[in-house]
Amino acid sequence: MNYIVKIVLSANESNIDILNGKIKNWYYSWKNNLITAYSFVNKKEDDQFNSVFNSLRSTKGLNLGLLIDCLTILSNVGVNTDLTISINDNYQLYKLNKKFIVSSIEDIKNNSNLLVMIQNGQGDGEWPIRKRNNIKCNLNINEITISNSIIDYFKSKTRFSSIELKLLNYWRKGIDLENLTFYDESYLAFYKIMEYFGQKANISNSQIPFIYKTDTQKYAYRIAKGTGLKNITKKNIEMLCHFISIRNNWDIAHAKVSSLPKNMENGLYFSYYNNVWDLHHHIKEIARLSIFNLIGLRAFKLIVDGGLYKLSLIKKT
Repeated sequence: MNYIVKIVLSANESNIDILNGKIKNWYYSWKNNLITAYSFVNKKEDDQFNSVFNSLRSTKGLNLGLLIDCLTILSNVGVNTDLTISINDNYQLYKLNKKFIVSSIEDIKNNSNLLVMIQNGQGDGEWPIRKRNNIKCNLNINEITISNSIIDYFKSKTRFSSIELKLLNYWRKGIDLENLTFYDESYLAFYKIMEYFGQKANISNSQIPFIYKTDTQKYAYRIAKGTGLKNITKKNIEMLCHFISIRNNWDIAHAKVSSLPKNMENGLYFSYYNNVWDLHHHIKEIARLSIFNLIGLRAFKLIVDGGLYKLSLIKKT
């Protein structure tokens, strides 16, 4: 490959500091609010200008979306998930005067004298504007450790299946929609992840314990099995039943069935269901852990912090 594309993305200010990250074919660094990423690209001399843009946007090409999806899921590891990465496909395309071995972003920077810029692509910008400039995100030491563990795993993962790509994308959409205050749509994005695991289970009613009698309980059990949960408890089923009930009986992707509340106290103004804010957070974290288990990253469990789920490393014995 005789060409390298460079992308610079902006994120909310944070204490994230990644020197040599890698996600599939992207080599990247992240310092404060700037992410610099490089990838080799196939390009013929007679390619049109738009070919790089098309490759950036394609899951079969450079797939900038995968980079942003993975960076979103590895950085939003605190109880508050407010860190957003700007999707900006402005790029610089360089031709290599001489090939060199690349194992990290530092190898590219150290050989910058061998790169000649031949294109400076300007995209259409970002709309809607997803990143709120007044948000600052600082991870504590435990969250940084968790984030580093995810970073290391992504370095070693060379292939993503179409299902993995889709689920990672749904999770990122859920975060973006939440930060844009589209809470119903955010919930639905996370629920779609859980729906996949319900379909993945592929079990009959006769394989479901008789104590789960209603259709909601049975579907909850299918989801639990699909996620790979080994010891399914009544508490697990109860939580999943709440998720299903919000989706099916209230106002997620359906017409409003309850009158508007008189005020917005207790977080009831987007789904009129008891503890909906907590449940929105829970489904987000359960969906993420389920994705991690699916892609082979089984280093985490969920613990409760202030009544809300969050990731925690499983201690090695």
